[in-house]
Amino acid sequence: MVNPSVGEPTHRVFFNHVWPFAREVHRTYVSSTFLQPVIAYATKTETTFTFNTESSYDWHNDQWTVPINIKRNEDQQVSPRIIVAI
Repeated sequence: MVNPSVGEPTHRVFFNHVWPFAREVHRTYVSSTFLQPVIAYATKTETTFTFNTESSYDWHNDQWTVPINIKRNEDQQVSPRIIVAI
């Protein structure tokens, strides 16, 4: 989750790695890394633009998967609460 400041780009990177702990013969070998860089920009009109990838690397099969996401959100004030319309 990214909460950008108005007028300034905000960036974050999320990552993890999964590997076997107690491998049994009948289970599939797993060794993968997940990497998610995120860049978001909020305008003064309460619109946020977000760009990120949800990249994963399979170390066993030597293969990258890199989907790209581009998103636009608009925040709306309803009573004392803010609602984010995605």
